[in-house]
Amino acid sequence: MPKLRASPAERPIIAGMAFRPSVHLPLIFVAFGAIFAAAGLWFLVDTSAENQLARGAALATVNGATISGRQVGEVVLLQGRLAQSNPAVFRDFAAAHRERFAGMSTGSGTTAQRERWSTMEIVAPPITIDADGGSVAIVNSGYQLRAPLHYWRDAPTLIEKDLLTAHERASGFAAGDLVTVEGQVVDVVTSAGGKRRALAATAVFGGDHGAYLATLNDGLLVTKILGSVFTGLGTLVMSIAGLVSWRASRIPVAPAGTGSRDDRTEVFDGFDDDASDPSEE
Repeated sequence: MPKLRASPAERPIIAGMAFRPSVHLPLIFVAFGAIFAAAGLWFLVDTSAENQLARGAALATVNGATISGRQVGEVVLLQGRLAQSNPAVFRDFAAAHRERFAGMSTGSGTTAQRERWSTMEIVAPPITIDADGGSVAIVNSGYQLRAPLHYWRDAPTLIEKDLLTAHERASGFAAGDLVTVEGQVVDVVTSAGGKRRALAATAVFGGDHGAYLATLNDGLLVTKILGSVFTGLGTLVMSIAGLVSWRASRIPVAPAGTGSRDDRTEVFDGFDDDASDPSEE
């Protein structure tokens, strides 16, 4: 039984559905470029990092003496050192983020494998800060640990087979560390039945007030760099796609039916061209 083939009347319809690189590739690149550019513009116009920096710079800085003059509920910064009386919650850490080794990431080409870690626990208990003018209690737990000053791990380097062993690492703060605490002023009842100002911490930063502001500024800088890179890349991709499309539009198109068989785009249609065409007989 002879194999069927497309009739001449059907071929233009089939060929019209073919992928045309000169037309479709620029459109695909324009779409990707638009996505990158939109993401970049979002990073550039997003003001959350700027607002956070401005907010941090505007917060009042208190110590053990001046905190009593602040209003309950006011968000302030406290600079001081972790008191030696703070007990260790893990090894020498008074507050710690503990992680467990979870294997190596898959490298490709020249990309080296990297260690993967999963969080075991974040221990951020109530602590005491020795500040100028007296000590201040941090009465809550669960605050964020940012820019930790100490790191520990049970092995210098690890490999995939070390998954058989529960390797750990930790980061955090120890007694005597200089820190800046962001928190809300609260009242606590003393053992004598009176009231004393304390802080309900949002985050503990490693370093002084300047380091705290530098951390916020770094976040803003990263956001703007990402925005510039994505916007520039998206614009470049769309420009290249536009240039390719313009050059393709200037290439003369041969009239239908002209040119050799090899010059025309052939699309696999599932039919055998070797079979005889009744219309040619």
